[in-house]
Amino acid sequence: MLNAPPPATETLDAGVTGCGDLVLLIAQFMKGLLPGSVLHVVGYDRGAAQDIPAWCRMTQNTLLHQDVPGDPNQPSHFYIRKGV
Repeated sequence: MLNAPPPATETLDAGVTGCGDLVLLIAQFMKGLLPGSVLHVVGYDRGAAQDIPAWCRMTQNTLLHQDVPGDPNQPSHFYIRKGV
């Protein structure tokens, strides 16, 4: 993974969306992006730190960067490059 976040093509503010709903929301949003586009996902779900990397591996998208702060009141940030 990169040390600094890459430039994003689009940003998805997922808010407090959690569990399976978060990856479904990401999958739906990714359908509208071109291959190679980078999606910046912002959300508060603490489980996303495990869910999003697993979803990326299963869907052949690439997790480029993630920032998960220790403070649950601060959002996490994920940068995903859309595969083909």
